[in-house]
Amino acid sequence: MNDNKIVIFLNKYIGAIIGIIIGILILSFNALYEVFKCLLVIGVCGWVGHYFVKHKEKVKDTLKRMIDKL
Repeated sequence: MNDNKIVIFLNKYIGAIIGIIIGILILSFNALYEVFKCLLVIGVCGWVGHYFVKHKEKVKDTLKRMIDKL
């Protein structure tokens, strides 16, 4: 019965476990950490740009309200 619970746990959280292991390996190599940090910034900026293009009117209205408050 316990083996079944372990298998269920591993199937449910295998992605997170692998991600944590990869994160530890990246942090152990400082040069790779800097590369991945740069790639993360590039990826986040790409996602934000994509969001702005897809939700142009919503972003425009939100920025307009923020500027009006200033």
